Amino acid sequence: MLQMLLRRGHLKSILREVGCRILSTDLTYVVRRDIVAGPKCSDAKIPVTFRKAEEEDLLKLIDVNRPNMVASEIMYSIRLLQLLRTGIKTCYVGQTEDGTPCHIRWLIGPDENDNLQAFYKGGYRVLASDEMFVIGAYTPECFRNKGIMGYAMSKTPELFALNGTRWTMAHIHESNIPSLKASRRAGYYPFMLRKETWIAFRRKVVYTPLLPTALFPFENMKRPIRLFTGSQNRKLV
Repeated sequence: MLQMLLRRGHLKSILREVGCRILSTDLTYVVRRDIVAGPKCSDAKIPVTFRKAEEEDLLKLIDVNRPNMVASEIMYSIRLLQLLRTGIKTCYVGQTEDGTPCHIRWLIGPDENDNLQAFYKGGYRVLASDEMFVIGAYTPECFRNKGIMGYAMSKTPELFALNGTRWTMAHIHESNIPSLKASRRAGYYPFMLRKETWIAFRRKVVYTPLLPTALFPFENMKRPIRLFTGSQNRKLV
């Protein structure tokens, strides 16, 4: 990854990444949705159907050699290709009416806990028997702003949920307002706050439950995040 970034002239991004490993703090929302009783999401602006992904789908969607790519997109694309090589089979693709791939994502169930922990090096919490994570979601630039992300967040868990799965969750960075808004439209709500701290190349990850009344940052920018302290009677399932 670093070699490709350097070859593409992204030295500043490499130095920034190294700096983050020396000292940084990152906040991510864990959003959650009830697959069984959650609200239905409105359709995308274009007809989209979903199916099990094949390797050629991802190679069509992910092109790390595309010119003028920003560093963050290069790193995310490489990460998706690395995820593909893990052998996790629960990758799904959205396609348009003419069969063109327009979106991908993985649905990770508890049977993939070992692979999940190995890939993220312990950076994700272990899934319970009725939970699954949505990871690796990606929509090419030419298909963005069409409501595909929110529709996929709602539709794919309903179509491909494993037996016994009730809750679907996703990690979304606090600054990624478009994705947070898409998750809200798809019936997700803030469930936990994930704090990742790097000090001298050592990582610490802490998950803090949020109160049921917690809001997304775009819903009330002036209202601080309210954490669950344990004194309230709320079962975390």
